[in-house]
Amino acid sequence: MGDLRTKKTFASLVQAFLHLLEKYRFEDISVKQLCESANIRRATFYTHFADKYEFLSFFIQEMRKELLNHITSMNLGMPETSEEYCDKLFHEMMKFFEAHPQLVRNLQDSQMMPVLMEIFAETVQNGVYEYLCGLPGKQEDDVKQLKACFYAGGILRLVQLWMKDPEKFQVAEISWLKFVV
Repeated sequence: MGDLRTKKTFASLVQAFLHLLEKYRFEDISVKQLCESANIRRATFYTHFADKYEFLSFFIQEMRKELLNHITSMNLGMPETSEEYCDKLFHEMMKFFEAHPQLVRNLQDSQMMPVLMEIFAETVQNGVYEYLCGLPGKQEDDVKQLKACFYAGGILRLVQLWMKDPEKFQVAEISWLKFVV
């Protein structure tokens, strides 16, 4: 990530973007608006990102890292199985979504929803794959990729079901471990 200034710039952008997503749909947020909200110059933004779509990918990656750090700190270590990891990842993501209902509504109303979900799915899949690579034991890389795809797809579909009807799907009642055979 670089020096302290860069870290502060990224942190400011992430917080400003989260704040803006609470108010506006993704496509209604401009780089100028994001930079003003983050109190940085546009030139600084473009030094690090080609456009707001590249920043969005970075933002999702940062949110994933934050969730993983939270999971690790709660557990005093990473979960021991991929199923436990996915269960914790799902529930931590859902806590975030439940705490930001307007953000969820803005995402649902966004014309970018399919693209956002694709970026989200890819980010979750990469995170699960990284976790699987860190587990002890030998497993073929292809198998890890397939498992990561499977788990990420399941997490994504659960999030989508919940977004359609949060009252029908109570997050506390969903246990990933119940679904894995």
